[in-house]
Formats: sequence, C-alpha cells, structure tokens
Amino acid sequence: MFSRPSDSGTHSFSAIFTLSESPDLIHWGNHKFVMGSGGKGWWQGTKVGAGPIPIETKEGWLLF
Repeated sequence: MFSRPSDSGTHSFSAIFTLSESPDLIHWGNHKFVMGSGGKGWWQGTKVGAGPIPIETKEGWLLF
C-alpha cells in the first residue's frame, strides 16, 4: 500500500512512503521512505502531489 503520513501538523503531505507490507490487509508495517519534496522556491519545494496512475510493467510498477 502506498501511504502519505499526516497528523496534527507534523507532516504536511510533503512525503510519500512506499509499499507497506501486510499479512492480512488489516495490520500494516515495514514502511519505507520513497520520496519527499525537494528544491526551494518552486512547486517541488512544497509537497509531493498526485500524478497519473501506476503502470504495471514486467519489471514492477512504474510511477511518475
């Protein structure tokens, strides 16, 4: 599952965590950092936003 951390102000939707693992689709864990915002003074310095849907390839999932 892809997830984006958010709580009471600590996280501002400026990062994405990768595929979390779940043995039963109820309890999730083993979250790994994928990407955060970067740069300053332009859109990439604010947050990571939505893009097109992931595309399944022979090598795995491709995200833009």
